[in-house]
Amino acid sequence: MELPANVPSLVRNRTTQDPHGNNDTEPNPDAKQNEGTSENKQHNKNAISDQGGWNGGLVMVGVIAVALAVIIKGFSNTTPVTFGEPFDKSLFTGYLQAETLGRSIRHLRKTTSTMDDAAQLLESLTPQDAHGYTVIADVQTKARGRKGRKWHASSIDNLYASFLWVPSQVNNPPSSRELPHHLVQLNVAVCLAVALALEREGAPNVGVKWPNDVWIDGKKAAGVLVDYHGKVGSSGAVVGVGINVNEELVDRSVNIKSSVGAISLRDAVGSGVSRERVLAVLLTELEYLMSVTFETVLGKYQELD
Repeated sequence: MELPANVPSLVRNRTTQDPHGNNDTEPNPDAKQNEGTSENKQHNKNAISDQGGWNGGLVMVGVIAVALAVIIKGFSNTTPVTFGEPFDKSLFTGYLQAETLGRSIRHLRKTTSTMDDAAQLLESLTPQDAHGYTVIADVQTKARGRKGRKWHASSIDNLYASFLWVPSQVNNPPSSRELPHHLVQLNVAVCLAVALALEREGAPNVGVKWPNDVWIDGKKAAGVLVDYHGKVGSSGAVVGVGINVNEELVDRSVNIKSSVGAISLRDAVGSGVSRERVLAVLLTELEYLMSVTFETVLGKYQELD
């Protein structure tokens, strides 16, 4: 098929010139005669311009095609959320981007308190092995919040986890004088990391309430507890988080903003959410927040307070 003379073509370019600029088809007898005319030079410039525009268009089409392929692949790789299933450690590991937090993990189908389980690990493990160790339970029978308050933790569809933070094992460890300040930053950073994880899932109007609550649309969605253990050889903090992820806590027939009490991520976004992804994002965000200045963390916290 012969292409019209006014249509730029990569095919035509390949068939009329070799890599060295020599013609590989029948020479044009008028070429030399027209070579030096100003009209021919202008024609050549226009042809080059047209070719550049055509090439640019092809590149843009290619970029769009690749972007669409990545988006489609991302949707196809999304693991559907199932309810009433145990926490999936392999799925969590796939989401996790933190370097140390969550790299060692213990999953329990049922326990009294992940805070107690983690505290025992703090005493039995070396500081190097303890830092970042995470305990997750599908159900807790004696979960607790601040000042020993009972925490409802019987739904397998929520997230109950405790992990160890050992100050001596972080980059630029705090001195004994700096330790109290470091622990205050930890408390603030954990609440902020939870809030950021909720926002990542699309929760609206996420806020924090000092010292340890995270809210969605004015209702409690999560709680944080930080217990510091200063024993010789096992100095560190046990950090507990409880997040309402997939338990339906709000009557859907009532407007969320007008109802009272607790709320879950599922209530807020209208669909199931991966507990594994929420925890992975939380730990990844926390690791970053503890690597920056307290002023940076506090400034972001105050935006949500």
